[in-house]
Amino acid sequence: MLIIKDFKWLQTEDSIKILLPIKFVGKEIDVSTHEKFVKIYAAPYYFEAFLLHPIIENESLCQLTKSEIRLCLKKAELIEWEKLERDFQDKAEKLRVKNEILEQVQVQTNKKLEHKLKLKQETKRSEVQNAMASDAKVRESIEIMKKKAIECEMSKVQAPIQTLSKLKAKPICEIPGIRKTASIEIQFSKRNFATPKRESQDYAEQQWILKQNEARKAIGFVPDDLRPEERDPIYLKKKGDEFFHQSNYLAAISAYSTGIKLTDKFYELFLNRSAAHLTQGNFQRCAEDCTKALELLNPPVASNLKARVQAIARRGAALNKIIRTSSDQDG
Repeated sequence: MLIIKDFKWLQTEDSIKILLPIKFVGKEIDVSTHEKFVKIYAAPYYFEAFLLHPIIENESLCQLTKSEIRLCLKKAELIEWEKLERDFQDKAEKLRVKNEILEQVQVQTNKKLEHKLKLKQETKRSEVQNAMASDAKVRESIEIMKKKAIECEMSKVQAPIQTLSKLKAKPICEIPGIRKTASIEIQFSKRNFATPKRESQDYAEQQWILKQNEARKAIGFVPDDLRPEERDPIYLKKKGDEFFHQSNYLAAISAYSTGIKLTDKFYELFLNRSAAHLTQGNFQRCAEDCTKALELLNPPVASNLKARVQAIARRGAALNKIIRTSSDQDG
């Protein structure tokens, strides 16, 4: 260990500057400061100074260059220093003072570490509480959607039963007389085409409808075929993930979209649908889904960091594709 003795120091009205000539410094540098003591260890160099007057530790700086280490120490009192270091009667007194200072520095360091650990624990606890609250809201929203779906299906089942019971309870009446003339309002069945129905075009229209139904079934997912218990956002999210891993991206988009119709508070549906849109070149829809997912990922906590990173990266990729496509078309 090389003790640095050839150094320079100067002072201004409010600070003390120490210049330590060092030609080579290793990767690790240990700087310890006290109101009346400074120590630097930069292997293999060592420097220490017992200051004549106190300094302000928090406002002092250390700068490292290729040829020297610069210390800028803030004066605690705006007075002129006659010299840099204080005098000791003998080495024993110097060693005793040094040990006292190092003990104080160690106590202060331990207090800072304890405070930092306490803040870290409080932050983690707050993040966990926020994540739990967010999950509770999602679960509550899903339960409400389930209850509404069950009530809707039950009303569909009970309506025919109530109608039938009314018909049975209705007493048998006498044969009515001849009805009077009246106007009859005719309601036509719904058509899938804007033009009037013609017998000459009936076969072609039926063939087109069959092809459309076959095309919807070909992608592997038809929302109308879902059972009541399958009208669940979590189930639809899992179903979409299965289609995505099978490279059936159109079916995945359909499953995610059906889940979003049930609830628009489930960020994973938007995030996963954006990935499917990206594979199909639907860059604008991908960017919109990523933006919606980021809106739902609030508050930003450590537990949803991965999802937020995925949404930001995927939206950036989609916007980049849009910009490149526009540039190619303009060119």
